[in-house]
Amino acid sequence: VMIAIVCLSMGNIMAKTSKWERKLKAEVNEETSDKALISSKSIFFLTFTAVLREGLETIIFFVGIGGAYELKSLPIPAIVGGVLGAVIGWGLYRLGNHLAIKIFFRVTMVILVFIGA
Repeated sequence: VMIAIVCLSMGNIMAKTSKWERKLKAEVNEETSDKALISSKSIFFLTFTAVLREGLETIIFFVGIGGAYELKSLPIPAIVGGVLGAVIGWGLYRLGNHLAIKIFFRVTMVILVFIGA
């Protein structure tokens, strides 16, 4: 008796889930076309502010460690890091469509593990 009640309840839940899934999919498709431009701007500004924040943190870090080194030895690593970051960013932008996301995340995970160690 208990199994029958559970089976009927699960069937009812699955039927309602299927109905809601179709309804939500129709609403999302309807609203997505209207707000695609707003969404792309939002993603741009979110990414921009995240990169800006990281850049400011890097500057604060350089200022914090700047007292331990001679002033003339700091610009070279900063310039090399900036150029290397620009080259890697440009490469990711140009090759992003051809890059397998699974492989990309595995490689970056290994790099971050080595940096963290």
